Amino acid sequence: MDTYNEALAVLDALPRPDPALPQGLAADALHHFETRFGVHVPQDVHEWLRRTNGAFVDSQAFLGIAPDMPNDMGEVLTHYPHWVQAQWLPVAVDGCGNVYVVALDARYGPSHPVLFMDHEDGMDQPAYLVASSFRHFVPLFIRKEQQWMAWPFDRALTLALDPELASCTGAPWPWDT
Repeated sequence: MDTYNEALAVLDALPRPDPALPQGLAADALHHFETRFGVHVPQDVHEWLRRTNGAFVDSQAFLGIAPDMPNDMGEVLTHYPHWVQAQWLPVAVDGCGNVYVVALDARYGPSHPVLFMDHEDGMDQPAYLVASSFRHFVPLFIRKEQQWMAWPFDRALTLALDPELASCTGAPWPWDT
């Protein structure tokens, strides 16, 4: 089964204020976002947004592209405009002021790795790498909240779930922080 379909099935079963998952993003809305911010949304993020444009996972949330949503990627980028130049796209928040971003360039790895931005350390440098790609990140983000698992801080578990993470570079490992 498709990773995103499995993730959506888990999300759909979660209690939330709005009983339905948000609808997927229209192609013209994505194009408008990319043009407005001068970024190219990676294919795996685009695929996810076509299926659901943002979704709550208990206290955490996947970001979407909609100015009228509480968790809008564009709103996050207006707070951190230097992320556009740094080639970081916000994709999720943890409910504590921290943000997960996808690297839009290859300096961290070839598959657009996901990085954690810790508001206590400032939002100018990633605190650590969490996933080798957004496709790997989605189920881990959901499972972490639901099962209180040790991802991404347990090295053996994290690399077993996402072996490609070992090839990523340019930011600290969570188990070393």
